[in-house]
Amino acid sequence: MAALLAWLGGDLAFWLDSVARGGEKTAGDFIVLMNRWEAFRLALNRLFATYDFLICPTAPTVAPPHGL
Repeated sequence: MAALLAWLGGDLAFWLDSVARGGEKTAGDFIVLMNRWEAFRLALNRLFATYDFLICPTAPTVAPPHGL
């Protein structure tokens, strides 16, 4: 997620958090954010033109030991 935020300009979480708390944003701020999001979406489309799927971990940690 950190890489995504950095790629989008690093302020996506701040922007969404501010809006959720009732912060005001201009139409220009929204347009900039949507342009960044569209660039990200297009980059993913280019990635998946080459690859059929993305393997992601199901948990943020390694599996606990079992069967010992």
